[in-house]
Amino acid sequence: MQYQRLHIRVPVTAKVTLSVGDEVSIEARAINISAGGLCIATPSHLLGEQEYSIEILTKESGKITFAGFPVYQTESSVGIKIT
Repeated sequence: MQYQRLHIRVPVTAKVTLSVGDEVSIEARAINISAGGLCIATPSHLLGEQEYSIEILTKESGKITFAGFPVYQTESSVGIKIT
């Protein structure tokens, strides 16, 4: 996975759930978000390269949903590009 960041990211604290249909559900915490993607930390499982349905829960904005796929993955964080 090779990716160059195109947007400025804004720090955020929120619960994130990633899913693929009813089979895969991954819990994580959002670190930052931008117009093009987000970065999550402490995912409950390693992510594959497929597209995920993503749900972010914030106190200020409530539920935000979109789709995206991982563009990089380290031991501590995962970068996801919004599709």
